[in-house]
Order: sequence, then structure tokens, then C-alpha cells
Amino acid sequence: MNGGPEPLLARLGLEESSYFVAQGYHRPFLDALLQEVPEAELRRLAHLTFALLKPDTVLSARVRPALALLAQAGLEVVDLGVCLSTHPRQFEELYKTNLTVYNQQNMVGAWWLNHQIYELAPVVTLLLALPGEGAGDAQRRLAAVKGPSSPYLCQPDQLRARLEASNRSINLLHTADGPVSSAREYLLFQPLSRLREALARLDGGSGCRPFPASRLEAELATLPGAFVETDFLRVLTTLKARLHKALLEQGALAEEPQASSLREQAAVAAGGEPLLERTRAYRELSHRELASLGQLARTASCPLLEAALSLADFDHLDLAVARSTVAAFRGAGLYLSAWEQLLLETSCYYLDDFLAGEPAGPSPRRSVDRAPGMRR
Repeated sequence: MNGGPEPLLARLGLEESSYFVAQGYHRPFLDALLQEVPEAELRRLAHLTFALLKPDTVLSARVRPALALLAQAGLEVVDLGVCLSTHPRQFEELYKTNLTVYNQQNMVGAWWLNHQIYELAPVVTLLLALPGEGAGDAQRRLAAVKGPSSPYLCQPDQLRARLEASNRSINLLHTADGPVSSAREYLLFQPLSRLREALARLDGGSGCRPFPASRLEAELATLPGAFVETDFLRVLTTLKARLHKALLEQGALAEEPQASSLREQAAVAAGGEPLLERTRAYRELSHRELASLGQLARTASCPLLEAALSLADFDHLDLAVARSTVAAFRGAGLYLSAWEQLLLETSCYYLDDFLAGEPAGPSPRRSVDRAPGMRR
């Protein structure tokens, strides 16, 4: 939009820079909302922002740690809801402005991969406020706290780095671009009556009453108790260990030095260092592992050994490697969970977020096959 604030948004005291608003998609949404909600009430949206804690946050038991980090940043939970029953259409609607090639920040080429996480666990909706601050400050604070989409690009103190987001797709939370998008996205999962209840907790200015603690605990009590590993390096080491065990049983691999190499990799993967440091150290160990396995491959070969070689070739991990690894596991009857498969595929697909900023390895790196229009 050019020539100053859009009249409807200016009238409501709402400000948002997003593709959704720039294309005018907000007008019919707000017109419909104004039929149900008084203008004075809608103005309070300026002090709220929406976040969605994604299935990886739920599955890795990071919901409470995420809430704690948001609270440390001064963000107050005005509403929290656990969505135990969702439909793929809701998430398609959530990201619909990113599913057009006309939006430069689109994910058209990877939606087939990115949407799969939403089939694996519940999500948690949040409405957040920043007490004592002005219109739009809650959204800006949340954007600064969470960090970029890729954890490899985050600062060490940002939420996605501190809670060890996996990759650009499996990255703990989604956030809205502004107050209008916050209302639209929230209403994909929760009823209008609940939004109005949240708006009523704002005093018309920058103050607010928090979401009742008893209701928050009742919501969180419905979350599943199972835990899955979401760290790519730790899962990658686990998959290598399974291949190692199978190759030992086939007599295709000696116990040492491969077992020693895996122990070193496991120690690095489990360490408490920042993601970039851990990944760099792990990459170096993988280079050594690849050289060792390469000697063995000159004298013997089988599908599982090929898979082990591919996973050791860290600089060349990509979607093709992930798919061939999945095929090798299936063909050999080795256990591979749906979560492990998705983590492997998404992490390999987005590994260029790390490799692009690193010196070249011992062998030339293949260019990553990103679909046209892929968000970087």
C-alpha cells in the first residue's frame, strides 16, 4: 500500500506490515469481524499478538520452558488453548499467504514437507500482551525473542536457539505478523467468544489481566506425556548406531573404529554448546567417519553400508540422501519412526542454512535442490 495508512486500519488504530494486509485481504475479514465485535473492542487487538506452539514443542516437552522464556521477556499470556483435534485445512489457512509465488517469502515448493509436522501432535495457541508498552510492541518483542526461522541464524539468547529448534520447518513456534493476522490466525483454532474474552482482559490501554493460572494448568494437563528427541544431531547419531548394529550382525563391519567414532559423535551431539558449535564439531567427526567407512566400501558394499556412507557424508546431506536412507531402513526392516523420518527429511532439506556459511569440506558440496520460490 502507498500513500499512508490504510483507512480501515487507521480508524481501528491497527498497524500491520504483511502480505495479507498489502494485498487488501484484511478488509473482508475485518468487515465481518466488525459485524460481531464493537470497534472499541477491536482496537485492543493492537496490544495482542498470536503465537502457535508447534507439535515439536509439545512432543519434546518444551511448552513450559517456552512459556518461561516468553515470561522472562515480559510477555504476558492473555489466553492459552491446547488444540487436541485439528485438521490439515486449518494449517493450510494459517499459511495461505505463504502459499502463493507472488509472495517473496513463500513456501510453495516445500509445503508438502513443512505441513507434515502438524499431523504428529497437538498444538498450543497463545495470545500474548506486553503490559505497560504501546500498540504493536508485543508483536515486535515476540519477533525479537523468537529469532529467525532457521535456528542456525539465531543469536544464542533467542528462543529458537535456547530451546534447540531443529531446522527451518521444525522450529518450535509460529507467530503472526501483526494484530489483524493475529485475530485471523487465532480464530482458525479458537471461537470468537474466546477472542472477545481475551480482549476483555485488556483494560483498553497497555495493561492486562493474565490468563487465570488454574485454567492454564487445566489446559496444559491435556498435553501428551510422551517425549521424542527433536535434536537433529542426536537423532542422526541414533540412526547411524542402528545401521552400525545391523552391519555388525551381517559381518560387514568391524566393531572398531566405528563404535569409537559413534561414541565421539554422540558426546558432541549431547553437549550443551550452542547449535553452531556443536554442528561444526559434529561435521568434523563425520569427515573422519566418512574416510574410515570409505576404506571399507572399497572391499565390500551393501545397501546398509551405502546408507551409512551417505549419512557420514555430512556436507552432502540433502533430501535425496534422506529418502535413500529411509528406503534402506525400510528394505532392511530396521525401525524408523514417523517422527525420525520427518526430522531427517526436513533437516537434510534445510541443512544449507548451516553449510552455506561454512568453509568447504574435503570434497565439493553439491548444490542443494531447492524448489522454485523456496523460502530461504
